[in-house]
Amino acid sequence: MLIDDRDPALSDFIDEWKTNRALVIGERAVKKIGCERFLPRDDNMTPTAYENFKKRTPFFPGASKAFENYRALATRKPATITAPVNTLDILNTITAKGFTLDKLADKIFAELLITNFVGLVVDYPEGVGTVSQAEAIELGVRPFISMFTAESILGIETATINNRQRVTRVRLYDNAALTTIRELRLDGGVYRVNLWEQTRGQWRVVKTITPTKGRTRQTLDEIPFTLVATEETFEPIKAPLADVCSLNAQLYIAQSNLAQCHWWSCSPIPYVIKNSRKAKARLALPPA
Repeated sequence: MLIDDRDPALSDFIDEWKTNRALVIGERAVKKIGCERFLPRDDNMTPTAYENFKKRTPFFPGASKAFENYRALATRKPATITAPVNTLDILNTITAKGFTLDKLADKIFAELLITNFVGLVVDYPEGVGTVSQAEAIELGVRPFISMFTAESILGIETATINNRQRVTRVRLYDNAALTTIRELRLDGGVYRVNLWEQTRGQWRVVKTITPTKGRTRQTLDEIPFTLVATEETFEPIKAPLADVCSLNAQLYIAQSNLAQCHWWSCSPIPYVIKNSRKAKARLALPPA
């Protein structure tokens, strides 16, 4: 399997994840140019006619409203966190983008509703020598949590080690352009990270990192990766909003049929009454 080959079990869910995400975003994503998965183009329909067809069809944001309501219910109160005082600065900046732990939890819950398949990776810094906690925070030399959406996960491999199921390899798209892949590996009990980049259609390793922790710069004996889902499995399962999104998509098709009926019934329809027995000349209609 090539480094950028997606696991077949994940490939089967890609279309569903993209559909759910677009329906949750709403009309802007459903009606964007080139997106015909929700409203198929009829045969011989010109681009202008199809765009007018989309504009005439109303979109009811059912999935979007359900998503917003569930998210609001889950985050209406801040989380209660019990932690040492000296870790509060870390919890207030738990990601490299500066998200608090509450904000990260909110984003994880949102992804669970849409895909039910979210990856979390603890990014350990490369060692910089012996520094105090205050110096590490000032220099930004500290672990951060990175979240990866379902579409960014290419594959997760596990094995039974010491009578426990452990993750041994993870492949993740590391940027939106899909030109960088982060490969997390557990080889010989040591955790390493390979960074792959695509150049001229070829993938190659541009950097290998061996994360360490503590003042002794000890290597890690497991991959700091967690898959968040509603069930304890490394296989994708149906998202909580999947049925709502499916119903929303079907409703959009039904609305398009109704919109077409209104369009044709409200438009003038020319007709001709002619007595064919008395007429001598053939009747010819001008081209439309």
